[in-house]
Formats: sequence, C-alpha cells, structure tokens
Amino acid sequence: MPRVALVTCHELPDLDPDDRLLRRALETRGVEVSVPSWDGPRSAFARDAADLVVIRNTWDYTTRREEFLAFVDDVSAINHLLNPASVIRDNTDKRYLQRLHDRGVTTVPTVFVPQSPSPPTFASLRAQLPAASAYVIKPTVGAGSRDTIKISMPDAGDDDHGANASADDAADAFLARVVPKEAVMLQPFLPSIAQGELSLIYVDGVFSHAVNKIPAAADFRSQPEFGSTVLAAQPDGAVVALAERAVDAVGGRALLFARIDVVFGADGAPCVIEAELTEPSLYLAYDDGAADRVACAIVARLRAKA
Repeated sequence: MPRVALVTCHELPDLDPDDRLLRRALETRGVEVSVPSWDGPRSAFARDAADLVVIRNTWDYTTRREEFLAFVDDVSAINHLLNPASVIRDNTDKRYLQRLHDRGVTTVPTVFVPQSPSPPTFASLRAQLPAASAYVIKPTVGAGSRDTIKISMPDAGDDDHGANASADDAADAFLARVVPKEAVMLQPFLPSIAQGELSLIYVDGVFSHAVNKIPAAADFRSQPEFGSTVLAAQPDGAVVALAERAVDAVGGRALLFARIDVVFGADGAPCVIEAELTEPSLYLAYDDGAADRVACAIVARLRAKA
C-alpha cells in the first residue's frame, strides 16, 4: 500500500477540515495517510515511513521560518517532498513578488523594507508608490494577517496637516516596532478588495477551481478566520491568463499545487497579490471534484516514483 505523509502542525493534529477531504480521497484510492507535525521526529518522514511527503497545514512556521526551512532541507534529503524544497524556500518570503514582477507578471505595487535597526519613515516609503487612500504594511514572512496594519490617509482635499501627521506617526510607530525584528512590505490599499480577493487553485500546473473571499463589512482581511465570506467563483479570461503566467513563472507543472491570489488595481486590471506555493488552503470544499483532482495528482506522483 502506498504511503503519503500530509504534513501539519501541532495545533491541527487531524488536519484542517478542508484537508480531511484530501485525506479521505487518498484513502479511497488505497493510499495509507499519516499526519505528522513538521517539528516532530524526522523519522516520520523517512522512506520507511512514507513514500511521499506533502506539506499541508504547517501554518505556524511563519514565526520560525529558519527552523521550518531546516525541516524542508532535511526531508528533501531523505524523501520526495512536495512542493520542492527550492520552491518552498523562495515562496516563504513574500519578496518573491518582486521576482514575479521582474518576470512580467502584474503584481500589486510593493515596496520592500529590509530588517534594520533604523527603519525608514512611512512618508519616504509611500512616496515610492502610487497615491492611495490607505496603505497596508505587513511582514514579508507571514500568514493570517499577523502584524498587519492598515494606515488610512486624510482625504485628498483635507488641509488638516494634523491628520496627515497622525497617519505618519501611527505608521512610523509600527515600523519602529517591527522592522528591527523582521523585513516588511508596504502596498497601497486597493478598495476593490471590498468585492473580494480571487483565489485560483492549480493542480499539476492546470487550473482546478476558484473562490472569491469577500471581507467582512468594515474589514480588509480576506481570510475566513476574520469573518470573510467565501464563494465558488468563475474568474474571467484576463484573471485566468494572469494567474497562468504566475504559475508558469514559479514552476508550472513541477508544482503539485499552487494558489494564485488576484485583486483588481486602481485601473481595474487584475494583479497578483500573493502566489501561495508552500501550504495554502486549497478550498477543496468549494468544488465537488477538487479533492479528487489533488488526490489523483498525488497518486500519479506515487506511480511515477514506483
């Protein structure tokens, strides 16, 4: 019986509910599934324990990235890991967005701020970006909106310099607290997020399904844990074309799975806000055949190894 390790974290010892669908789809196909935590014994990932290791719910790695990358390197040295270690190393720091941009993929305008004991000012950073009603600052290594702040700017016609100074002060205080510990990124807030963030899921480089994550009223975060509404979606041709360019730029068919998150810029054109290749939620529950497609792709990889 072929064996697959679906890697999780201690907080989710039986996987996220969405990935339990994948586990059942694999078991239906005669695959023995284990669910080890990434920071547990390495023996759970050896060839005598699993024929294939697939990262799924390792959602606590963002505060321990170097430890997680050591795990990735260790496992890839003793077994077949998906997605590949080189992809994971690149994808766990959102500075990959600059590389996507350099490869011709339209991304949300972003300024990256390296870790430093002397952070730059918010005013100097936003001067490098298009003018916006608000800006979002967050770590380059992060998930679930950890240490994320939205800074609203005064109305364009507002002559109240005090309001402007207040926004600058709040952002500068955030930068002073976070940048000495880790790198951050600054992006213009896109009002189109109120209509949702599209997530397009690819399996073996081929489009599988999509969802639209609509933030709760008065919020800008699209994750379900913040009360967003998630709906099955049918993205238009321009969105699909952009997502496919992103997938091709980061590995294409070499990737077991990829999730490309797309929003719409001030000009109405789609742009990539994230390319999730490490441990993304795949929203399998929102498409009847999604779990089966991922399971079939894993079984095909097992057969290719045999």
